Amino acid sequence: MAENSKIEWTDHTFNGWEGCTKVSSGCLNCYAETRNKRWNRGEPINWGKGAPRRRLSLATWKKPLAWNRAAKELGIRKRVFCASISDVFDTEVPDQWRDDLFELICACKSLDWLILTKRPSYAMDYLCGTSGMGMSNFHEGGPWDHVRIGTSAEDQTRWSERVPIVCEFPKNFVSVEPLLEPIDIGACWPDWIIVGGEGGPGSREMSPDWVRLLRDQCVCADIPFFFKQWGVRNKKAAGRTLDGKLWSEFPGERIREVN
Repeated sequence: MAENSKIEWTDHTFNGWEGCTKVSSGCLNCYAETRNKRWNRGEPINWGKGAPRRRLSLATWKKPLAWNRAAKELGIRKRVFCASISDVFDTEVPDQWRDDLFELICACKSLDWLILTKRPSYAMDYLCGTSGMGMSNFHEGGPWDHVRIGTSAEDQTRWSERVPIVCEFPKNFVSVEPLLEPIDIGACWPDWIIVGGEGGPGSREMSPDWVRLLRDQCVCADIPFFFKQWGVRNKKAAGRTLDGKLWSEFPGERIREVN
């Protein structure tokens, strides 16, 4: 799945399963739910509390192993976004599936894994607590040095609820997509901030001033800032330049502003 991802901030996209439950306003126009509805001929049968999640094929699960071999041979690290049509820490998903995923991640150390969740509290419990694999050494790096845990924060409430939790992970990031209102990052500074507007039918508008506010805070705090898209229905036409520049910053890399 998505061997060469169309998502600007990753190289590959991996999904071990499909399905989720909406938890906040950012989920309103969920593209993954729409995709699931098309897949199932009109009904999003893998969506919602109590709905079965669909585990993807063995062939799909083998793809990261091939990406890892290629990255190792080339000596070039590749980013893998996990997961775009589900949430790794969705509580409706069996812990065995998560255990299988993290075994795969541990086996693919030539890849940099980006795990995005709207449930950072459960991520903390699973990775550093007693549930799931109980990986109490997650904070110590070691076998998880190639894993970055992120959360979504579409408004100030979600930022205040989720970001302080995810910032406790040694490598972290925040996806502010869709950005629905101005956000003050406060004293909690993640390693990386990605910002984007909502795309597709029913897209909610995003003010340029909201984007500038986040960009300026990132510049002041020396946080890498990645502006992904303006959104709206024709995302390609809207582009991703902000004040005449492309902002494509990544953790650990120099600022890249393209005129």
